Formats: sequence, C-alpha cells, structure tokens
Amino acid sequence: MSDKLQIPIMPKLWNMDDVPVYIYDLLGVLAKWAVQQSPYLVPVNLQEAIFEFSEAWDIKDDTKMSSRELLKIIYSTIEKCTMIVAWNNPKKGNHEIVLSSRLWL
Repeated sequence: MSDKLQIPIMPKLWNMDDVPVYIYDLLGVLAKWAVQQSPYLVPVNLQEAIFEFSEAWDIKDDTKMSSRELLKIIYSTIEKCTMIVAWNNPKKGNHEIVLSSRLWL
C-alpha cells in the first residue's frame, strides 16, 4: 500500500453528462476490467496499479465534463501508469492479444 495515497473521507465526484462519477467507481471499473482482460487469475501488481492510477488522477472535485472528455482523461491517465501499461507485455511471448486489445468502457 502506498503511503502517498490520500483517500478522501467523502469520495471525489465528477459529472459525466449529469451522471455523477466517483473515483471509487473508476477504480472499481479499472480493477474489474483488468481481471476480465487478464489471461491470469489476477494481473500482476493489480493493487499497486490501482494506487498508481489513483495518484495519477488529477481532476478536481465536482468538475463537470462530457463523457467524451472523461474518457480522454481516463485513457490519458492510464497511459501515465507504468504498471497498467506493463500488462501489455505478455509473459509467454504471445503478442497477438494484449490487455488493451479490447475496449474496456
């Protein structure tokens, strides 16, 4: 567990076309997506990757944005997360299917 991670008492909130989106929702979807996409039972460093994504997320509370803007920010944040990007390097050399081959949202 990262000592740097400061989980807020009240969840951070963003608005996706007037539908509230909480950081915990994003982290849950990320974890679910990672497990579903992984050829292994649990992706390597899943917990650390979730913390890394949370630390890289730099949206302020109550920021309103369109769903398109939110998706761009999510993808941009994922690209900053070396542990998530590393999931695209298969352990057994099969480069045909990697973790980000399928869309997750």
